[in-house]
Amino acid sequence: MSDGKGAEGAGARFPALAKNPKLQSAEYAASVVLNGMDAMPWFAVTLDDQQIANVINYIRTHFDNHYTNAIKPDTITMIRPHLTEEYE
Repeated sequence: MSDGKGAEGAGARFPALAKNPKLQSAEYAASVVLNGMDAMPWFAVTLDDQQIANVINYIRTHFDNHYTNAIKPDTITMIRPHLTEEYE
C-alpha cells in the first residue's frame, strides 16, 4: 500500500489513492479523513486542521495524482464535524 495502489484482504478493502479521481475534490478527501469511511478510522479528534490539510495535499500531489489546488486549514475548519465534549 505504500505505492498508493490499495489492497484487499482480511475482510477489508482499502481503495487506491493512486490515480483516484475522487481526490479531485479536496473537500471530499477532507470529509473522508475527518469522518472515516468503511474500514478507515476517523481522524477528526486526533489531527488538527493543518495536519489534515497536509495529509490531503500530499495524497493529492503524489501517487500519480496531479491535483495542485491545495486545501487550506480554514477549509478543514468549515468541514470539520462539530464534536461533543466527550470526543474533544
